[in-house]
Amino acid sequence: MTQWATYAGCLLSPRLRGIISSQNWSLVGTPPLAKSKIPNKYQRWIDARKRYHLSHAHIQMARELGLNPKKFGGMANTKQEPWKLPLPEFIEELYYKHFKKTRPENVRSIEQMVRDHRKKKRERKMGRIEEKNIDPFGEGEGRQQ
Repeated sequence: MTQWATYAGCLLSPRLRGIISSQNWSLVGTPPLAKSKIPNKYQRWIDARKRYHLSHAHIQMARELGLNPKKFGGMANTKQEPWKLPLPEFIEELYYKHFKKTRPENVRSIEQMVRDHRKKKRERKMGRIEEKNIDPFGEGEGRQQ
């Protein structure tokens, strides 16, 4: 007799159960999250970079121009609409018209931006903790609980 398991409310055959257990997923619940989950506002740009084969510079230019990564599909439709420029060239042209330079001076990847954001957030948090522990009147060794 075969044993059936449930995964997210669905019955699984032993074969599917083996696939899921090989992926290190628990049989009940959702797939595991990445060690450091990237915020959704940055993840959209990473997905757009991969989907439309853009470079870090193109993504940074598009972000500085205020473009929406969800709308890239309509801009990148050069096969059906041959009069349109390919998306990377279109972004470069818009960037040049707006900023009068061909590329950003300092190109940073989205992953680097996330790391810098987390580091800055950690430093602010540590600063607040140190600020709370300093006694402004000089009485005692820090905050008394």
